Amino acid sequence: ELSGDAIPAGKPLLLCLFDIEQRPSRRFVKQLADQHDALRQKGLTVLGVQAAVTAADSFKEWKDGNPVPFPVGRLAEKADKTKWASEVESLPWLILTDGDRRVTAEGFSLDELEAKLKGLAK
Repeated sequence: ELSGDAIPAGKPLLLCLFDIEQRPSRRFVKQLADQHDALRQKGLTVLGVQAAVTAADSFKEWKDGNPVPFPVGRLAEKADKTKWASEVESLPWLILTDGDRRVTAEGFSLDELEAKLKGLAK
């Protein structure tokens, strides 16, 4: 559901997989939204994906009631090409990529992000 133009080329990307049905995920997305400006200033693009299959109207209702400053999309159905997102160990789940879209870290906490970003700069 996210368009390709939501992802600028050559910049590191932080992808947050979450589930609006889970309180920890909702809280995590809010924390990420609160830190969004600081992350953008570090050259990081943030995207969110509702990784558990959710009805379009439920997702829209959540998005309308919880505006976030970064693009969010959802998995419309379970499919082989989306298995990487729908079958992660636990949500919320962060994935950090470098400017070449190589995964440099995943499954870490928001508190660990600063250290992971420093690792990218090397």
